[in-house]
Amino acid sequence: MLVKLLILALLIFGAWLLYSKSFRRSSRSHLSRRSSPPKKLISLLNGDAATAQRLFERAQIRHPDQSDQWYWEKVIWDLERDRRW
Repeated sequence: MLVKLLILALLIFGAWLLYSKSFRRSSRSHLSRRSSPPKKLISLLNGDAATAQRLFERAQIRHPDQSDQWYWEKVIWDLERDRRW
C-alpha cells in the first residue's frame, strides 16, 4: 500500500513538473514577442525575422532573468562571434 502511494505521489509530482515547465516556456515566448528585433540583427540574418525571434527565445531559455535589450545584444554578439574566422 505504501509503495502504491509513493508511486502515485511521484506520478503527480512528475506531471506537475512537466506542466510547470511547459507553462513557463509558453508564457516566456508570449512575453518575448513584445519587443521587435533590432535592424542590425535583421540585417545580419538577411531579413529573416522568424530566425531572429527564435534566437531571442533560445537566449531567454539559456539565460533567464535578463532584459529584452540584453537578449538582443547577446544574439547579435553570438552571431558576429560565430561568423569570425
